[in-house]
Amino acid sequence: MRYLLIVLMSIISASGCFGQTVENESKAFEHFAWGVDVSGSIDMTGEGMSSVNFDGVFGYKNSFFRLLGVGAAVNMVMNSSNRSFPIFAIVRTSFRNRPSLCFLDLRGGISVNDVYGYKKQTGGYGSVGLGITLATGKTFSSHLILGYSFIERTDFEHDGEKFDCRDLHSATLGIGISF
Repeated sequence: MRYLLIVLMSIISASGCFGQTVENESKAFEHFAWGVDVSGSIDMTGEGMSSVNFDGVFGYKNSFFRLLGVGAAVNMVMNSSNRSFPIFAIVRTSFRNRPSLCFLDLRGGISVNDVYGYKKQTGGYGSVGLGITLATGKTFSSHLILGYSFIERTDFEHDGEKFDCRDLHSATLGIGISF
């Protein structure tokens, strides 16, 4: 948790280094970005943990980074009461200063997992995806992202019964919008 706070403070501090002037208040949030994604993940481990996911992100954008910031998600497993709550740093970039249809979406952080309603545990979270821009306007951009997600889980015991919790590896397809 301390690592996440350090990353968050670093991003906030870095975004302040780009100097907003008081004279031009209309451009004060020119580089602020936020967005939402809705996605579905197909469990590739055979554990039956396919999920529907809702993500929210915010941070900084410029000509090189579509987004450099932090986010949180709710991953709801479709056939059980399992839930995961990833909290992550995110980088979206096309590695160019000019507009591009394709981009890379990288996420890393932690995931708070609610396993079978018995146990809450924290593990690592990572995701890598390839994005395609669908539409753009003056203030928004929509996209489609195909990617891979990893959620770390550990075995646990409850009322004398041992639960085997393998790490989750998922293929993810989502649609989102950024402002």
